[in-house]
Amino acid sequence: MIRKMKLVALVIQFFSLSMLVLSVSAQQISNKSDTALMSLGQQSNLDSLQLTLKKTPRILVNDCGDKDVELRKRIAAHLVTCDSLFTQNWNTEKVHAKIGSVPNDSTEIRIALRTGEEEFHYGCPGELYWGYGPRWGRIHRGLDTKLNIGDSIVAAFDGIVRFSSFDDGGYGKCVVIRHLNGLETLYAHLSEFMVLSGDLVCSGEVIGLAGVTGRSNGPHLHFETRYNGYSFDPFLCFTKDSFKLKCDTLVLKSQDFYYETEQGIESAITKHKVKAGETLTAIAKKYRTSVKKIVAINKLKNPNNLRVGQTLRIKK
Repeated sequence: MIRKMKLVALVIQFFSLSMLVLSVSAQQISNKSDTALMSLGQQSNLDSLQLTLKKTPRILVNDCGDKDVELRKRIAAHLVTCDSLFTQNWNTEKVHAKIGSVPNDSTEIRIALRTGEEEFHYGCPGELYWGYGPRWGRIHRGLDTKLNIGDSIVAAFDGIVRFSSFDDGGYGKCVVIRHLNGLETLYAHLSEFMVLSGDLVCSGEVIGLAGVTGRSNGPHLHFETRYNGYSFDPFLCFTKDSFKLKCDTLVLKSQDFYYETEQGIESAITKHKVKAGETLTAIAKKYRTSVKKIVAINKLKNPNNLRVGQTLRIKK
């Protein structure tokens, strides 16, 4: 009986808080431009709903057992239908959901990575073997860490699962979570799903198991961080050695989305600076082209005599 009363009280508290947030937000939104909508959504979520989403489910797990699942469903359903952060481009059928444009030169985005007692967990720390940036003539928009099939993959921050399905574009079994701070994180090449679209998850909770589905040469986690649907280097958020957050507030600028612009992609994949010990054969293989094409584009008279630091064009 006591547990039932606690549950009822918590549910009433949540919806009372939500109505207050919505009332205040509606008044603010009427005076804001569309470009400010995302920031407003972040602020209302972080300030007013963080405590409920982070702590209430865990209190219910301890006090009410499986009743926690029902409350989570109610909270998640409320957010995806009433909160601007989750109603904009809430696409459950596509991996990428473009919400806005890449920030311009005068824009500085400040994102609270962690508030209160919220924790951060990298999907599954392992041996990093590929980072963010150009690879094989295209842009690799995340981090690859070696794992074993069946290793547990966990959520980075609190949030709601937007996509949990098989992607035939190369990600394989993939989960995408939209977080309360406005970011989305992506977890690809899974062998099993542990969550469904619409599920509310807390940081550190298992969302899937590592695998080799999709375009993958071996068991690993492909992990991405995105803002407004556009990728940026995850190592702007956390360190390479320990996978710990660098700061509580992330500051993103236009240059952090360099590879999301046509000019950035073009300059990244059409030029290569020769390193010590490199050969034309190795360079051609890296960019999936031929030695003959590189020789022709650069008009190389002696292809076997490359200079360290020499810049080669890979495409015309």
